[in-house]
Amino acid sequence: FFSVQGLQRHFLSVYLFSGIMDNFLCAGFAAVGAITIMNPVDVVKTRLQFQGELEAKGKSKRVYTGVVQALTHIARSEGRAGLYKGYMAAVFLQYAVTSTRFGVYFVSQDLLGLGAGGRGLA
Repeated sequence: FFSVQGLQRHFLSVYLFSGIMDNFLCAGFAAVGAITIMNPVDVVKTRLQFQGELEAKGKSKRVYTGVVQALTHIARSEGRAGLYKGYMAAVFLQYAVTSTRFGVYFVSQDLLGLGAGGRGLA
């Protein structure tokens, strides 16, 4: 569902846009959907990494024992907002990077004649 082609097919190209910019927009929106789902896992990954580093230096004791325990601990102690720390920064980063990557990819495909129905460089 959160693929560039899926969003183009179902939402944006049908209702809002058609042309070069739809690739940029669809890729960006797909990235926002993906980061919305994956941000809690990224928060846990980051905390487990820092916990390991601090524990190795003797500056902190072990709080999290695994991914599932860390997810539940953060949700209980900090609420759902705790699982989405850094969310807006991740959204801006992923939107910019992914929309540029896919937008340039599809534009270059069209320019080189490699798009749907194109003969390519031959």
